[in-house]
Amino acid sequence: MLVENSFAILPFDSLHDSPRWNLHPFLDGTVSDAFEQSIRQTGILHPPLVIRSGEAYEILCGRRRIQCARHGGQANFLCCVLPEDLDPGSILGLILEDQQAYAPLTLPEVAYFARLCTEYPGNEEVSRLFEAVIPPKTDMRFLLRLLEFDDELQRKIYTGLLNEKALFDLVQLDQEDRSSMVSVFESLQMGGNKQKRLLSLCRDITQREDISVGTLLAHPEIKTVIDHRGMNIPQKVNRLFSQLQKRAYPQSTTAQDFFLAQVQGLDLPASCTITPAPFFERDEVSLTVRFSNFEECRKYCLQIKDLLR
Repeated sequence: MLVENSFAILPFDSLHDSPRWNLHPFLDGTVSDAFEQSIRQTGILHPPLVIRSGEAYEILCGRRRIQCARHGGQANFLCCVLPEDLDPGSILGLILEDQQAYAPLTLPEVAYFARLCTEYPGNEEVSRLFEAVIPPKTDMRFLLRLLEFDDELQRKIYTGLLNEKALFDLVQLDQEDRSSMVSVFESLQMGGNKQKRLLSLCRDITQREDISVGTLLAHPEIKTVIDHRGMNIPQKVNRLFSQLQKRAYPQSTTAQDFFLAQVQGLDLPASCTITPAPFFERDEVSLTVRFSNFEECRKYCLQIKDLLR
């Protein structure tokens, strides 16, 4: 439907924040210097979106834009005003349009948008928006559980400090264990793959030993590595994964150590590599010989053809 909006210059004291429609309530209202600098250079390209509520106006979008104007000493602000009786499908559509004008929705924003959509199950426009924003086969229970994260963790997902690859495992933890895990992520500056690997190892250990993630990460051997002042971050990460690997898979680790000792005892040239079967499930091994070019490889194969047979 066609929305009859209007533009009006409104005093700040008539604008009231609306937590109901906010897709990022986890943000603390702080405006970055880069954002303020952008506003100073280009001005407000998209006026904030508000909806009439009696004699006042509820803010739907544009909280940071309004905050910048306040910091700049303005007494009032140009806003796009929506009528008070506007239906929820139109409101959600306009909010989505405003947010996506700057960047795609982050995962926390998608979660808040999904929760809003579930409040209007019979609204055709809301259903259309839901299907456009929420990927097919999305696990809604997982998505909505992200809303149980505290504001700090949601901000870290929003800003990319907490990688989305790790979230499915992270959401299974209670709040205390999540905080312990994220603290290690930050301390060791782990990217998405390392975050996921750490979660996987910790899950295997804690389930087998029936302990919490916090207890595992607080173990003296683990803490010593994380807090070590003599090692750089890559060294800490390698040492940490080595210790957890041994604890998670002691038999496999013992077999790996024994295998490496045997290979070293052969004193092979640097161009040769011996690789065991995955997880030592079979006795077979692979010998890889590296050559500088195909001609060198061809000569070698001719010399040992009978041996290879």
